Amino acid sequence: MTNRHPRTFVRLAFTDTASLAYLCLVAAISGIVAYDLVVTRSSGGLVGVRLFFVTLPTSLVLLAPLVDSTSADPLSLWTIRALLLVSALVQSLVIGAVHGAITEVVRERRRRSAP
Repeated sequence: MTNRHPRTFVRLAFTDTASLAYLCLVAAISGIVAYDLVVTRSSGGLVGVRLFFVTLPTSLVLLAPLVDSTSADPLSLWTIRALLLVSALVQSLVIGAVHGAITEVVRERRRRSAP
């Protein structure tokens, strides 16, 4: 593995415009959830559901193997936090890759149509 792969991951997940906007959205919702839990002393019933909605496709895929309907033990809070963090990073990477691919297609079409 060359040094190029980690830089490509960082470029797609953190520096791409679309992925950076997505990560800012996740951070803003995390701040709202933290405010609801700490400042307003909310009961916490459905407060954290917003984080699952914003990371939905990936968080469900990652959560499904961990949830066992026969087990009465709930997942730890740190496990859920780590799962949400990984979900946000994976989705940010995918958003960055898709945005980069679309941008490249648009640039190529502009080059071909330019006189």
